[in-house]
Amino acid sequence: MKTLLKMSIFLIICGFSCIGIASGGNIYHFYGECKSCPDFGIGWSYGNEKDIHWGVGFSVTKPEAGSILTPGNTYTIKSCHCGNWNNFFGIDRIELFRGSAKVSQIGYSNNIIGSSGYYEGSSFWWNVPWETEPGSNYRIKITTYGGAVDVSDFTGYFTILPHPTFRITRPANYTVWRPYDTVTIKWTSVNLTGSVGVYVKNISTGIIDTWIGDVPVINGGCTWTIPGDYPPGSYELVAISHRYGKLRDIRKINIAEPRTLAVTAPVSGEIWETGGQETVRWASTGLPSGDSVEIKLKRTSDSGTIRTWTAYTTTGEKTVTVLPEWGKGTDYQVCVEYIGNRAIKNCSGPFEIGGPSLIVLQPSGGERWTLGSTHAICWTSSGTPPGSKIRVRVASGSSIITDWPDQLPSGSVSWTIPMSAPVSSGYKVWLYNSANPFLYNASQPFGVVSGSLRVTSPNGGEQWTRGLRHPIKWTYSNNPGSTLNITLLKGGTFHKTISPKVSIRQGVTTGYLWTTPFTIKPGSDYRVSIMSNEIPAYWDKSDTDFRIV
Repeated sequence: MKTLLKMSIFLIICGFSCIGIASGGNIYHFYGECKSCPDFGIGWSYGNEKDIHWGVGFSVTKPEAGSILTPGNTYTIKSCHCGNWNNFFGIDRIELFRGSAKVSQIGYSNNIIGSSGYYEGSSFWWNVPWETEPGSNYRIKITTYGGAVDVSDFTGYFTILPHPTFRITRPANYTVWRPYDTVTIKWTSVNLTGSVGVYVKNISTGIIDTWIGDVPVINGGCTWTIPGDYPPGSYELVAISHRYGKLRDIRKINIAEPRTLAVTAPVSGEIWETGGQETVRWASTGLPSGDSVEIKLKRTSDSGTIRTWTAYTTTGEKTVTVLPEWGKGTDYQVCVEYIGNRAIKNCSGPFEIGGPSLIVLQPSGGERWTLGSTHAICWTSSGTPPGSKIRVRVASGSSIITDWPDQLPSGSVSWTIPMSAPVSSGYKVWLYNSANPFLYNASQPFGVVSGSLRVTSPNGGEQWTRGLRHPIKWTYSNNPGSTLNITLLKGGTFHKTISPKVSIRQGVTTGYLWTTPFTIKPGSDYRVSIMSNEIPAYWDKSDTDFRIV
């Protein structure tokens, strides 16, 4: 009864029915097949116990059904058992099947074939061979050996992907690079993760010359700026997967002599003539014919660039016009830069810009001249061609305001600013030489402003008594002049001069105090008028009549 109870408990735990006969007086252990593979390890070590092997449970659990494996990677093959493991002497075979057909034997007798992995306990580490063909119907079968029972089991179906691929797409073989170049390296990959090591190896020595870097595969490429002192020669560009050492690609490249630029004109001590046309020349090696260079005119006393031009690399020269606004000096230089790589450049020695000149003396720049006012414009010249005339022009931006042709090389003109001229701070006086269209100059900017003058008292409706003092007041803006002429109007016409010259500032402080004479006839149609003595265009009068009594 005791023995039967033990047997019943064990069978209930394993979840299986018992088939067998037990002889009286002995204790029997029963082991059932448990596909979930818990290791029950049930047994007793006393009395006359006997083991009855009712099937031994064995199951392959990894790789799991639906798994995705990649050649070159290592995966776990795992099995488990239930029952008395002492009846297992080991793994007889580990086999790879595709569908129902055996593909290869992975391992046997706890060993492996080749170097694909090793078996330890109930786990086997398998490195999927690189040459394994892709497919979605792979299975693994494990067979045990020895003991009373041989047991085998299959995994579910799993997929093996194509092995990873990697290929450099740029540069092509035998591409020529040069020092100072920033070059692009690109690649494509399939099923590859991790990073790629990129380096340059000297073919003649077989030594890695430059380690460019470790780059994530997903980036698809990288760039490399070749040092200016890189030795010319033949090299291999190598990109190698850190995850799969056998996965690499190589391109043969040639490093040529460095690209160069050298300015050959102007030379140190050369003189360029203002208003003339001069030529910048340069020599180059290794620059692509379709690319461009940038030409810069500089002064060594100033870090800025005065003028910039562009030209094709193979042209070798550029004709420029020497503009008067550059000014004269002995510290000019020309620099030529390769636009494809700014590190490739060269500059001339210092040279001089001289020759004839036109100079505006007045305005000197920054003035604020009022509409309607009159000013002298003065200029001088040196070295101009004999018999040449000077055109003087006042312009606001691109709008010409006033023009005086055929003036003497040095002289002046009087300019009354039209009341219709635009108010602006961008006025300039320009000088042009009739014998040389490239010989010209301009003043510094100056401004033209609008002025205002306005009577505030009397401004209509007041009553002034003869013999008493009355204030005449006004306001003004900007500079409509320094003194005013004040008159009395009657019936809209001139009646009497009150004062011919009064400071314009007096009207906004105390005003001009006028004692109205007894000689003025009483009336209700009087007004006061004020006018600038310097700029007659600025004047005003009372808005309406006032009364004198």
